[in-house]
Amino acid sequence: MLHRRTVGDVMNEEVVTLRPTTPVQEAAALLDANDIVAAPVVDDGGALVGVVSASDVLRHETGTPDPQGQGGTDERAWSKARARTAGELMSSPVFTARADWTIPRAARELRRRHVKQLPVVGDDGLLTGIV
Repeated sequence: MLHRRTVGDVMNEEVVTLRPTTPVQEAAALLDANDIVAAPVVDDGGALVGVVSASDVLRHETGTPDPQGQGGTDERAWSKARARTAGELMSSPVFTARADWTIPRAARELRRRHVKQLPVVGDDGLLTGIV
């Protein structure tokens, strides 16, 4: 029988995570030091509450809601530009995958949702990996 590879087969189980209270500068440094474009934000119980991406950090660094320096009227985007913690900077809610998803399904969802990372959660809602 042919085995179809799953998200669980390819996910990274050693995930760099942030807490909602992590200072923005520390979050940016962790992304850079680990050469990653995003990090999940988890609460004290390990539940996924958001994701901080490199584009979120760029918004913060430029002090504008648009990483290219354009103004805007979206209050949520402006609050990200003024964020002090990962909890204030993160994007939420987060689209997640399950370990038993097939690779083609995960790829379709990544493309459809225009995201580059896919946190993987278990039945309990706790983070188990990332693709």
